[in-house]
Amino acid sequence: MKHGRQTEKLSEGQMQEVINKEWSSKSKLGEACVSKWSKTDLVGKEMLDKYASNPAKIRKAAIMLENQEKVLKQIIKENLYSTTFGTSVKPEHMLKAVFLGSANSKRGDIFTEYPLTSTDDALFYIQATYEQALRGTTANTRSYENLKPYYSGEEFYGSVGTGAGVGTITFVSGAMTYIPLIPFKTQILLDGAIIAVDNGSGTLVGTLLDPAATNTVVYATGVITLNFYAGAGPLAGVAITAVYNWNSEQSTNYTNYGTMSLELVKTRFNARPMPLGYRISDMTQIMFETTGLGDAKDYMAMAVGQEHARAKDYRSVAQARRVALSNAVATFDTDFAAAGEISYKSHAQRLLTEIGRVGAVIYDDIKRGGINKIVAGSKATEYMKNHDLWKDVMGDVKNGVYQSGTLSDMDVYTCPADASLVATNEMLLVYKNPQEAMDCSIIFGTLTEIDSSLRYPNFVTEGNSAVIEDTKVVNSKFVRLMTLDSLI
Repeated sequence: MKHGRQTEKLSEGQMQEVINKEWSSKSKLGEACVSKWSKTDLVGKEMLDKYASNPAKIRKAAIMLENQEKVLKQIIKENLYSTTFGTSVKPEHMLKAVFLGSANSKRGDIFTEYPLTSTDDALFYIQATYEQALRGTTANTRSYENLKPYYSGEEFYGSVGTGAGVGTITFVSGAMTYIPLIPFKTQILLDGAIIAVDNGSGTLVGTLLDPAATNTVVYATGVITLNFYAGAGPLAGVAITAVYNWNSEQSTNYTNYGTMSLELVKTRFNARPMPLGYRISDMTQIMFETTGLGDAKDYMAMAVGQEHARAKDYRSVAQARRVALSNAVATFDTDFAAAGEISYKSHAQRLLTEIGRVGAVIYDDIKRGGINKIVAGSKATEYMKNHDLWKDVMGDVKNGVYQSGTLSDMDVYTCPADASLVATNEMLLVYKNPQEAMDCSIIFGTLTEIDSSLRYPNFVTEGNSAVIEDTKVVNSKFVRLMTLDSLI
């Protein structure tokens, strides 16, 4: 079966219906799974507690739990709660590990987590592209990333001439590209500023133009003639431009309409296992059981699940770093004396402005987005705490990737320093649209976890657990790297 990106042309209403149906279906499935599993002794209390603060995340975790149950039922072919799984780990242990591992992962908070229902699940989103090469556009380029304000509508522009100094006062243009022109809709710009308009009868009127000379626009051809007052000609190199409306109601211009191609993009996931091995000795199990610490297999399964949660977070940060390095890297020098500031803290107030500038680059580049998530090294996190708009987030365990606080309206997560993740003085700056799930940097599609184990005669049980998942980079420009130099 072919995996990859496919497009299908549908009406805008049909496309939105497909997307809404897909997300509505996932949301309803998640709610149903939450309703089911929150009533169980297995994860009910934890699920309800976590649902109150992050319902979207727990809906996805509940779907994973449901998928896990289906997998286990297929394997053991008997009642879920009365049959041991293999020779080591009971199904309820794996189910609880899957839930806790998914619910405790930060990956879906920073990026986008998409609950899969099969290894070949599909992701749907709408892509709008320019269909024709008209008025500055290139056909088949995305409208989001290529802002062309004259593509739609009648308005366009053309050159009248270029200033050659005060002695040159007469300018005659060539024919405008789209004709005929509409009366009362022609403006003459000098270096971008309006200096004259047409009066509806073909005459151009403006304070810099000599009314005793010819100042006209021929609507049928778009030819424009200008005469400035003697000695008032535009300076050398200054552009003279006409902005006008062309007649879109004339049949010969029907082919000049800008048409948007609205496509429903379907990207298929190719979910693969991410295995993690484990080992537990009989002596460890005996110690748990004889000292009253609890069920060793339960602890083992939860430990494996938690390790998967950390591994998922680390994989997502590593992927984000690779994506970020395809863009320009920003820097901020924390040396307050070199910047002319009076203290470390006063200089730290500038950091938010620098982050905002990175967000502005994103916004100007692809006409949307900014920064609303930060993954930082530990020293970078401590530096952010000097900012007046920093707020600590209490209660998140400092284990692996954790939320350490907020800076203004941005969620900040701290990550252990590693060459493949973030250095202690680095920050990954991420944008994730809170209103559109598909408008993000990276999507992680997660199906379930599988487990296998085997009891060996040397008093040791060994096994493997694997998360079934796939990754899709949706927009690489939504992830940037910033380095904080001169950190103390």
